[in-house]
Amino acid sequence: MVVANGMSRYQLAIEALHHAPRLQSRAGGISSRFQEKLAEHETYTREHGEDLPEVRDWRW
Repeated sequence: MVVANGMSRYQLAIEALHHAPRLQSRAGGISSRFQEKLAEHETYTREHGEDLPEVRDWRW
């Protein structure tokens, strides 16, 4: 489970936004949306015992 390991694309994007000084003014809204998606993922994982399909099936 990539989310449990802190390596989901949402978590990596949040971390990148925190380290990009030029994006600080816009990062809050984007970061909030990613946090909401992580909360949705946690709920889904507790109900189904696996990652959200969009996380589980995501490919580069």
